[in-house]
Amino acid sequence: MDIHLIAIGGTGMAPLACLLRDLGHDVRGSDGPLYPPTSDMLAEAGIEPLVGYDPAHLSPRPDLVIVGNAVPRTNPEAVATEELGLPRLSMPEALDRFVLRDRRPLVVAGSHGKTTTTAMAAWVYSRAGADPGYLIGGAPIGLPSGFALGGGPRFAIEGDEYNASYFDRGPKFWHYIRLAGPVERGERGISFELEEEGRRQRVDLGVWGEHNALNAMALWAAARADGLERDAVLDALATFRGVKRRLEVIGEAAGVVVIDDFAHHASEVAASLAALRQRFPGRRLVALFEPRSLSAGRRQFAADLASALASADRVFLAPVFHRERLGEKGFDPEEVAAEIERFGAVATACASNDALLEKVLAEARTGDVLVTMSSGSFDGMPGRLQMALQDLPV
Repeated sequence: MDIHLIAIGGTGMAPLACLLRDLGHDVRGSDGPLYPPTSDMLAEAGIEPLVGYDPAHLSPRPDLVIVGNAVPRTNPEAVATEELGLPRLSMPEALDRFVLRDRRPLVVAGSHGKTTTTAMAAWVYSRAGADPGYLIGGAPIGLPSGFALGGGPRFAIEGDEYNASYFDRGPKFWHYIRLAGPVERGERGISFELEEEGRRQRVDLGVWGEHNALNAMALWAAARADGLERDAVLDALATFRGVKRRLEVIGEAAGVVVIDDFAHHASEVAASLAALRQRFPGRRLVALFEPRSLSAGRRQFAADLASALASADRVFLAPVFHRERLGEKGFDPEEVAAEIERFGAVATACASNDALLEKVLAEARTGDVLVTMSSGSFDGMPGRLQMALQDLPV
């Protein structure tokens, strides 16, 4: 592939560029003026970055653009990437796609010491003959470089918590954690496989969503490290039923299921809607969202929120709860509804919660899954929906 990296000089982007070159791809990119050791690293890989950001750098048209997390959406090359409809990935998405898919990632997370600990892992595994791959955000002493494809099963990587890019708002390390098997829909929840000391273990979990499979995987590691018996942990996970207001089923009437959820920012909304798609395949998913918290109603988060809500089939937006406090910093629900529709879903901004309830009931039909999303009471919307639906014809 012909791959262009915007901000190729970043601590993760530069070694990624070199890894992609080692994999046989044609690699180019742009950044501000670069200095050693980054400039030397890229030069040794045969990569000569373009200086500055210019839409002309995307000619000839690349097969893929990788965008660093320091790049704002107003970057000229980022804007041109969207206008041209070029495929794009964040740095961790690209690392996952090109490097980690067939490996066993060893992810070092935490507030401090990630670079040193990742270098330590690369050194120990290398000295032990395990031939690891690794990507280190620094120059390790004693190793040939801060990156290597390696030939062994392990790939060591720093898993920081920063947003992956302006369009990929989750923490980077989520792209590096992998379940041993696909998450499947079971009778009362999900099931998946994880790997422990080379042994694959089937796990049943009494809640829904791939994000909960990842949560359970972390809990499994902690519980087993504390000496809890394997079968006891498995039985407990299978009977776990979650928390109220986290994808809680309020009831079903007139063939319509009502769900109450606490999701109030983009990443939570996306995860909850994905879980409901898994739980109710083939059914129309209707999201009722109240921008209740100060952050939920902020203009700066509106684009991400619109993208997340657009994974529903139908969206109803309540008024911004803290409109007076937010002032100009608050978003316009009409503009967010229009953005959701640009993503492909049908959306309506409502003047009040009562108006929202009326509009939802007017459209509700057998088979719908209605999910209310708010960090507050939402004027009792879940219960009001459930009661009103009982009076509708089936």
